[in-house]
Amino acid sequence: MDAYGNIFNCTEVSYVATYGTPNEYAIDHLSGKQMPGKRDRLGNFNDRIRQGEYPCSTCPMLPVCGGACPKSWLEGIAPCPSAKHNIEQRLLLTYALSRIEQEELSLQEVSLVNA
Repeated sequence: MDAYGNIFNCTEVSYVATYGTPNEYAIDHLSGKQMPGKRDRLGNFNDRIRQGEYPCSTCPMLPVCGGACPKSWLEGIAPCPSAKHNIEQRLLLTYALSRIEQEELSLQEVSLVNA
């Protein structure tokens, strides 16, 4: 919501002249007056993912990022987290490091018992 009573379903568009004056993304107003924005412009993002409009529907990172910012997708910017490109390697590395730490702890325990 902005200081003028306009209500948005995106925190990134109020007070930004690029999105129009009156703001084309305003979906409601505290007074009840009609606003130019359409709630489904950003509000139906999950449905649009499900329909395959965005590559998120097949992305293994979707449960983590939720598709990120619908406004960015509409602007042609893919707001994907960088981990998307190497999550499998990161998980394998984390697992390997945890095994190494576990082995080191076991060796320390054995040396304490034998001391």
